Amino acid sequence: MSVLTIRRGGGSAREGSFERLRTRLAGRLDAEQLRVVERAHATAAFWHRDQNRHSGDPYITHPVAVAAILADLGADHELLCAALLHDVLRDTACPAAGLEREFGPRIAVLVRDLGRLEADAEAGRTAVEWERRADARVLTLKLADRLHNQRTMRWISPAKQRAKSLQTLRVFAPAAARLGMRGMERELRRLAEARLSALARDGVRVSFGVVEAAAIMLPSGSRGRWLEEWLGELRRADGGLERARFVAGLLGGMPRMAIVLRRRTTVTDRTNADRTNADRTVAGRTAAGRTAAGQGVAAGDPWTAAGPRIAVRQGIAAVGAWGAAAWRGARARAVRALRWVLATDARVCAVLGPPVLWLTADAAATRLADALTLLITVPPVLASGVRALRERLGVSESRRSPGGG
Repeated sequence: MSVLTIRRGGGSAREGSFERLRTRLAGRLDAEQLRVVERAHATAAFWHRDQNRHSGDPYITHPVAVAAILADLGADHELLCAALLHDVLRDTACPAAGLEREFGPRIAVLVRDLGRLEADAEAGRTAVEWERRADARVLTLKLADRLHNQRTMRWISPAKQRAKSLQTLRVFAPAAARLGMRGMERELRRLAEARLSALARDGVRVSFGVVEAAAIMLPSGSRGRWLEEWLGELRRADGGLERARFVAGLLGGMPRMAIVLRRRTTVTDRTNADRTNADRTVAGRTAAGRTAAGQGVAAGDPWTAAGPRIAVRQGIAAVGAWGAAAWRGARARAVRALRWVLATDARVCAVLGPPVLWLTADAAATRLADALTLLITVPPVLASGVRALRERLGVSESRRSPGGG
C-alpha cells in the first residue's frame, strides 16, 4: 500500500514512501528480504493512515526515517522491519498476535522489547539498567528512534524539548558510545546541546524584555550599565526558575533603586551647577578686572574681545537653566503619573500584571512546577515593593481605594 493514498497534513509524501528505503538497500538485501521490508512498510502505512506528526506530516514519515538511519548503519532486514513497525503496537489498534503471524516471532519480539524499553525510559531507569534488560539490537533501534525525534523536535512544546534533550545527553548519547556508535553519539549530543542552548536564549530574551521594560524608571545615564550587568546575570542563570526569581527580585527592588539613583543624580547635578556658577563668577570678575585695567575695551560691546566670551557663557547658562527646568518638569510629571498608578490596586495590577504573566509563561515553558512557584513567590515581593513606594511618595490609604484619584 502506498503512502500516497493515505497522505494527511502538509508533509512530503516522498519522505514516507518506500522508495526512500529501496535506494539505500539496493544490493544489500536479497529479493525475499526486500519484499518483507516492503510489506512491513505497507503494514505500518495502513495502521498509521489517520495519524499525523506534530509537524503535520503523515506519521509514516517517522518510521521510514528511523529505518533509513538503521539502513545507513548496515542493519539487517529484521531490524529494518522492526523500525518500520516500532510504533504500531503502542499507537494503533494493531494486534500483537497478528503482527507475529505476519512477520514471525523474531521481528515481533524486537517491537515488543522496544515497548518495554520505552516503559523503562518513562520510569526513569538508567542506561545501565536498559543494557541489562534489552539486547544491543533493541537499543540500536531505540537510539535511531531518538535521533530522528531529536532532529524534528522543534514542533513539540518547549518543556518536552528540554526534558527529552536532557535525557538524550544523560542516557542516550552515553548508550550510543557504549555500543561503539561514535557518529550517532556525536550527533545526539550536538542536537541536544543546540536545542537546550536555543531554549535558554529564548528564556533569556523573554526575561530580559521584562527587565528592560521595568528599567525605564531608572535614570537614563545609568540605565545602560545596569541592563548590561543584569543581562549577564540572566545568561548565567541555571534554568527558568532561577531566571524568574532573579527577575522577580529586580521588579520588587526597582522602585527603591530608581529613587536612590535619581536622588544621587540630583545631588550630582546640583554640585556641578554650583561649580559652574563659581566658574562664571570668577570669569566675570576677571573680565571686569581687565576692563578696569585700561584695555580700552567696552565690556558690554559684543564686538569687542571680551564680549563674545561673555555672550557664550550667558548662552550656556541659559541653556543650563532651561534644561534644569525641563528636567524638573519631566520629573514632576513622572512622579504624578507614578502616584496616579499607585493610587489603586487595580492600576498597579494593570501595570505589573503583564510582566508577571510573561515571567510565568517563560517558567512554564520549562517546568509547570517552576511557574507555580513563581506565582506563589513573586506577588508578595511585588506587593512589598509597591508598599515601600507608596510610603515613600506619601500615597495615603484613602487614595488606594478603587474610587480614589
